[in-house]
Amino acid sequence: MQKKTAAIIEEINRLHPPKQCLRFAIDHNRKPSVFESKLGGMPYWDNTQPYPTDANGKPMAMVMQVNFGDMPHLDPLPQEGILQYFISADENIIAEGYGVDFDNPVSQTNFRVVYHKVVDKGADISLLGQYPRIETIEGSPVMDEFALCVRQSESCINQSDFDFEDAAAQAVRNLYGEEMGTSYVADYVKKILPEEKREQTADELALGDNTMFQAVSEENFQMLGYPAFEQYDEVGSQFDTLLLQIPTIDATDDTIDDYQYDTIWGDCGSVRLFINSGNLRRLDFSSEVMCVFQCY
Repeated sequence: MQKKTAAIIEEINRLHPPKQCLRFAIDHNRKPSVFESKLGGMPYWDNTQPYPTDANGKPMAMVMQVNFGDMPHLDPLPQEGILQYFISADENIIAEGYGVDFDNPVSQTNFRVVYHKVVDKGADISLLGQYPRIETIEGSPVMDEFALCVRQSESCINQSDFDFEDAAAQAVRNLYGEEMGTSYVADYVKKILPEEKREQTADELALGDNTMFQAVSEENFQMLGYPAFEQYDEVGSQFDTLLLQIPTIDATDDTIDDYQYDTIWGDCGSVRLFINSGNLRRLDFSSEVMCVFQCY
């Protein structure tokens, strides 16, 4: 059974090869500066530019910033500059979906993506204290200011992807010349067992320990690669690049006793930003960035 699962996984990955991605992890051992990649805290900002505001004209709060100059380079991401993700600091807007307009998810009215191509480390940051910090807001998805570490990795297609069912069915046709008869690979694999054992065998045993079949986890804190959805893939082909995915992350710092999570999105969900690869190469983040929030 496990060998058959492994063969199907290998064939799915041949049909949809793994993609390179950048994976983030929280570093609890240090506090980041305004110029570093981080969650929460005071953002870098060039005060010659207008600070982002929400639908009510109020300053937004920064959820995360990424300094491309301090991490491995992956095409089509830029090699320099800082990318930032803001949401409204209004507690009511946060409670309604973290600034996502579910009818028009590309509307950056209550969320904003900002890119600073040039980072001026001599910029006057003394005025930044006047702006809201995400970790101080009721209902915030980010519990504190967190430094981040990043590594280059691979991301494979998973069962929440729009193309997964067709890929699995095609893999079975290619390998065994038959139809799966179900959209769930575990059910297909179990068919090789004696009938009395099929109901007794857990899906996890049938599928093996492979991220392709697992739910969203802290490993899905990433840029590029395949997204992982709590519910379903609702992103069209126009938005072909995962710009950023921030999942719910359990608190692992033993010195913290007043909350259980470092980040939490609704009922242990995630937020994702998608962009067209052409716009990403042009460094155009002013429009056509899709924000998707899902939870369980």
